[in-house]
Amino acid sequence: MTLKATLRKYRLVRYGQRVRQNCRTWLRTIGNEELRQRRHLSNEAFVSFKQKYQTLLRRNQNGHPSSRCALVVSRRYPSIEVEVTLIKALELAGFRPVVLLMIQDKFLRRYYDLAGYDVVYWDPFGRAAEFNEAAANLLTACRTQQDVLQLEENGVRIGKNAVSTLLRQLRKGSLDLTSSNTKQKLSERLSFALGATAAAKDVLDELKPEILLSVDIEYTPEGELYDSCLRTGVDVIRFEVAHKNNSLIFKRYTFDNRDEHFSTLSNESWNQILSLGWTKEHRNELDQELYRSYITGDWYGGPGTQHNKRLVDTNELRKTLGLDPTRKNAVIFPHILWDASLRWGVDLFRDYEEWLIETVRVACANDSVNWVIKVHPAHVGKNQKERFNGEPAEIVSLRKHLGELPPHIHLITPESEISTYSLFEIMDYCVTVRGTVGIEAAMRGIPVFTAGTGRYDRRGFTIDSTSREEYLERIKTIAETARLSPQQQELAERFAYGLFLLRPFPTTTVKFEFHGNGPIAKDWSRTKAHSNLESKINISKPEEWAAATDLQIFANWINNERNPDYLKDSSLGAQASPPAG
Repeated sequence: MTLKATLRKYRLVRYGQRVRQNCRTWLRTIGNEELRQRRHLSNEAFVSFKQKYQTLLRRNQNGHPSSRCALVVSRRYPSIEVEVTLIKALELAGFRPVVLLMIQDKFLRRYYDLAGYDVVYWDPFGRAAEFNEAAANLLTACRTQQDVLQLEENGVRIGKNAVSTLLRQLRKGSLDLTSSNTKQKLSERLSFALGATAAAKDVLDELKPEILLSVDIEYTPEGELYDSCLRTGVDVIRFEVAHKNNSLIFKRYTFDNRDEHFSTLSNESWNQILSLGWTKEHRNELDQELYRSYITGDWYGGPGTQHNKRLVDTNELRKTLGLDPTRKNAVIFPHILWDASLRWGVDLFRDYEEWLIETVRVACANDSVNWVIKVHPAHVGKNQKERFNGEPAEIVSLRKHLGELPPHIHLITPESEISTYSLFEIMDYCVTVRGTVGIEAAMRGIPVFTAGTGRYDRRGFTIDSTSREEYLERIKTIAETARLSPQQQELAERFAYGLFLLRPFPTTTVKFEFHGNGPIAKDWSRTKAHSNLESKINISKPEEWAAATDLQIFANWINNERNPDYLKDSSLGAQASPPAG
C-alpha cells in the first residue's frame, strides 16, 4: 500500500487538510479587520439562534438510531431554520440524517450540533491537485466547448459540471478554447470536478445513504455528488424556493429523469392535472395567484426579480419603449447566460449565448414587428449578492457580436422599473429557450417559441422546433403566427395551475419571507443565503415536531409517493395516514 493510500485509509489526509485550512483561516483573520468583524457578527448570530432554538432542537435520544441514512448537503438555503426543519421531517420519515459539510464551512457545525445531528466533513476541492495531470490530458483531446461537455468519469458528467462552473465564475455565455488562459482555467475546473467525483465516492462508500437531500446540483462539487448518487441508485430529493414566500418545491431524481428541470411537471403530475375538471374557478384562482405574486413583489423574491418594479400602463409602456403602434410586438426573454445554462434538457443551439445572438440577428433583419429584449431582472439581485458592478453578459455579448441594434429593437435592462407582468398586455409573441415566462404567456393565448426541451415544451401549447434552422425560419416569419386556440390556452393554464398552485409545498412549521431590500453578499454573520430574508421556526415545544402536519406530509411523500414531484393532490392520501417509520 502506498503512503498516500495509507494516509487516506486512516483519514490522516482529511485531518491534515483541516489543520491546513484552520491555519489559513487564522492567518487571514489576524490581518484583516473586515474578516474579524465578520467573525464577530457570526458569533453573535449563533448566540441569538441558540437562545431561540436550543431547547426546541434538542433530540430525543431514546430508542435506536435508524439504519436508513439520509445525507443532507449543507447549504443554509434559504436559511438554517428551513434546513433544520427539513432534517426534522427526515427523522419523522424514519431516516438517520447525516449533514455533509464542506470543510471551509465548518463554522456552521455548531448549528447542527445544537440538534445533535451527525456531521461529516468533505473537502472536494482539496483533492484537486491529485488530478491535475489527468485533467490536462483530458483537455488535450478537446477542441471545442462541446467536446469538453462530453467528458465523463465513471458516469459522472465532469465536463458539463466543469464548464457550467467556469461560466458561472467568469459570468460568460461560452468558452473560447483557443485562449490559453481559458484552457488553463478550464483545466483547473476539471481537476476540481475529478477531485469532487473521488470525494463523492468516498462519502457514499462510507455512509451508504438511501437518499440525498440537496438544493444545488448544477455545479461542482454538488453536481458530481448528484451524478454519483444517481449512478449508484441513491435517490436525490432536490428542493428549491417556490415562486412565493413560505413555499418550497420538491422533486425526486433518479437516473431516468436526471435531466428534467426541477421547476416542471413530471408525466405523472401532468396526467393528474389533465384529468381535472377544468372550471372558471380554476382559471380565476390562477390569475389571482400570479397577479398577487407580482403586485406584492413576492414573485421569485430570492433574487429580487420584482424589487423596484411596477405595473406600467400600456400607453406609457409603448411610449417609453418607442414602439411603432402599427406593428405587433415580439418579446425575447434571454436566460442569464451563465446561470445553470447547460444542465437541463437539450438545446437547439450550443448554449444560451449562441441562441441569443442568432435570434437577435434574425430580428435585426425583420422589421415587420417591434422587437423587445427583456434582460433578466434577477441580474440586479445576483450582482448585489456577489458585489458585481459590470454589465450583464447578455448586453456585452450583443454589443460584441452585433454592434449597435437597429431602431426596431428595444432593450429593457434589469434595472428598469417595468414589471414583466406589464408586458403581457402588449405582447403578441414570446421567444425563449425554456423560461418560466413562456408558461405565463401561453396561458394568455400568446404564441411561445421555444429552443430547448426539458421544461414545458411538447405539452401542446408551445411552438417547438426540431432544429435550429426550423426555429430560425419561424422567427423570420413570426408575424404570420396566429394566437393560440382556446384549447391550447387551456393546456397552458392547466400547466401553470399545476406548477404555481399544486407543486408549491406550503411551510407552516418554518416561515420564511423575502423582503424588498434586495440580497447582498453572504458573510459569516448570516444563517441564511439571502440577507433580504426573514426566517423563523414557528413552533415552541420539542414535542410539536412530531405533530406538525406539513412535516408529516413531506415525510409520507418521501416514503410512499413515486411521483417525482411533490403535488398537493398527491399529499391528500399522505395526510390521512401516519408517517412511516
